[in-house]
Amino acid sequence: MAEGNRKPIDYDNIVDGRCQTTGKIVNKAGPGRPKGSRNKMTQKFLDRVQARTEDGMSMEEILMDMAQDPDMHPDLRFKAAKTVLELVVPKASSVEVIMDDKERLTKEQIDNRLKQLLANGL
Repeated sequence: MAEGNRKPIDYDNIVDGRCQTTGKIVNKAGPGRPKGSRNKMTQKFLDRVQARTEDGMSMEEILMDMAQDPDMHPDLRFKAAKTVLELVVPKASSVEVIMDDKERLTKEQIDNRLKQLLANGL
Protein backbone atom coordinates (compact mmCIF):
# COMPACT_ATOMS: atom_id res chain seq x y z
CA MET A 1 0.00 0.00 0.00
CA ALA A 2 1.12 3.52 -0.63
CA GLU A 3 1.93 5.71 2.34
CA GLY A 4 -1.29 7.77 2.01
CA ASN A 5 -3.54 4.70 1.67
CA ARG A 6 -2.77 3.17 5.07
CA LYS A 7 -5.64 2.68 7.44
CA PRO A 8 -5.14 4.52 10.72
CA ILE A 9 -4.79 2.31 13.78
CA ASP A 10 -7.86 2.45 15.96
CA TYR A 11 -6.34 2.24 19.45
CA ASP A 12 -9.79 1.79 20.98
CA ASN A 13 -10.36 -1.36 18.91
CA ILE A 14 -7.38 -3.47 20.13
CA VAL A 15 -7.92 -7.01 21.37
CA ASP A 16 -4.99 -9.11 22.66
CA GLY A 17 -2.47 -6.67 21.19
CA ARG A 18 -3.96 -6.75 17.68
CA CYS A 19 -5.89 -3.95 15.97
CA GLN A 20 -9.24 -5.41 14.89
CA THR A 21 -9.56 -2.89 12.03
CA THR A 22 -6.19 -3.45 10.32
CA GLY A 23 -5.19 -6.81 11.82
CA LYS A 24 -1.75 -5.48 12.76
CA ILE A 25 -0.04 -6.16 16.06
CA VAL A 26 0.06 -2.97 18.09
CA ASN A 27 2.46 -1.99 20.84
CA LYS A 28 0.44 0.23 23.14
CA ALA A 29 3.41 0.89 25.41
CA GLY A 30 5.20 3.04 22.85
CA PRO A 31 7.54 2.84 19.92
CA GLY A 32 10.36 1.21 21.90
CA ARG A 33 14.00 2.25 22.14
CA PRO A 34 14.88 5.18 19.86
CA LYS A 35 16.88 4.32 16.75
CA GLY A 36 20.63 4.52 17.39
CA SER A 37 20.38 4.29 21.17
CA ARG A 38 22.36 1.59 22.94
CA ASN A 39 21.02 -1.15 25.13
CA LYS A 40 22.19 -1.40 28.75
CA MET A 41 24.79 -4.12 28.18
CA THR A 42 26.43 -2.32 25.26
CA GLN A 43 26.55 0.90 27.26
CA LYS A 44 28.14 -0.89 30.26
CA PHE A 45 30.67 -2.48 27.89
CA LEU A 46 31.60 0.88 26.37
CA ASP A 47 31.75 2.60 29.76
CA ARG A 48 34.17 -0.04 31.03
CA VAL A 49 36.35 0.31 27.93
CA GLN A 50 36.42 4.09 28.31
CA ALA A 51 37.31 3.92 32.01
CA ARG A 52 40.14 1.45 31.42
CA THR A 53 41.45 3.39 28.40
CA GLU A 54 41.91 6.38 30.68
CA ASP A 55 44.05 4.09 32.90
CA GLY A 56 46.45 3.69 29.96
CA MET A 57 45.56 0.10 29.07
CA SER A 58 45.59 -1.17 25.48
CA MET A 59 42.40 -2.45 23.90
CA GLU A 60 43.55 -6.07 24.15
CA GLU A 61 44.37 -5.65 27.85
CA ILE A 62 40.99 -4.06 28.52
CA LEU A 63 39.11 -6.82 26.75
CA MET A 64 41.10 -9.57 28.48
CA ASP A 65 40.51 -7.82 31.82
CA MET A 66 36.77 -7.74 31.14
CA ALA A 67 36.62 -11.35 29.94
CA GLN A 68 38.37 -12.60 33.09
CA ASP A 69 36.53 -10.41 35.63
CA PRO A 70 34.15 -12.66 37.64
CA ASP A 71 32.18 -9.58 38.77
CA MET A 72 31.23 -8.69 35.20
CA HIS A 73 27.88 -9.77 33.81
CA PRO A 74 28.30 -13.06 31.88
CA ASP A 75 27.00 -11.48 28.66
CA LEU A 76 29.66 -8.76 28.87
CA ARG A 77 32.38 -11.31 29.62
CA PHE A 78 31.32 -13.32 26.56
CA LYS A 79 31.22 -10.20 24.38
CA ALA A 80 34.74 -9.23 25.50
CA ALA A 81 36.10 -12.74 24.91
CA LYS A 82 34.49 -12.84 21.47
CA THR A 83 36.05 -9.49 20.57
CA VAL A 84 39.49 -10.67 21.73
CA LEU A 85 39.17 -13.76 19.55
CA GLU A 86 38.22 -11.65 16.54
CA LEU A 87 41.37 -9.57 17.09
CA VAL A 88 43.69 -12.53 17.65
CA VAL A 89 42.39 -15.34 15.43
CA PRO A 90 41.91 -14.51 11.75
CA LYS A 91 38.63 -15.47 10.14
CA ALA A 92 38.69 -18.42 7.78
CA SER A 93 38.59 -17.57 4.11
CA SER A 94 37.95 -19.67 1.08
CA VAL A 95 40.61 -20.14 -1.55
CA GLU A 96 39.79 -21.08 -5.11
CA VAL A 97 42.19 -23.60 -6.62
CA ILE A 98 42.27 -23.96 -10.39
CA MET A 99 44.25 -26.85 -11.79
CA ASP A 100 44.98 -27.73 -15.39
CA ASP A 101 43.49 -31.00 -16.58
CA LYS A 102 46.95 -32.04 -17.77
CA GLU A 103 48.50 -32.05 -14.33
CA ARG A 104 46.79 -34.35 -11.81
CA LEU A 105 48.41 -34.68 -8.41
CA THR A 106 48.06 -37.60 -6.05
CA LYS A 107 46.96 -37.06 -2.46
CA GLU A 108 50.55 -37.63 -1.30
CA GLN A 109 51.87 -35.02 -3.74
CA ILE A 110 49.29 -32.50 -2.57
CA ASP A 111 50.14 -33.21 1.10
CA ASN A 112 53.87 -32.80 0.41
CA ARG A 113 53.29 -29.53 -1.45
CA LEU A 114 51.14 -28.19 1.40
CA LYS A 115 53.84 -29.10 3.93
CA GLN A 116 56.40 -27.22 1.82
CA LEU A 117 54.18 -24.15 1.60
CA LEU A 118 53.45 -24.15 5.34
CA ALA A 119 57.12 -24.59 6.16
CA ASN A 120 57.97 -21.58 3.99
CA GLY A 121 55.13 -19.47 5.42
CA LEU A 122 53.12 -19.67 2.17
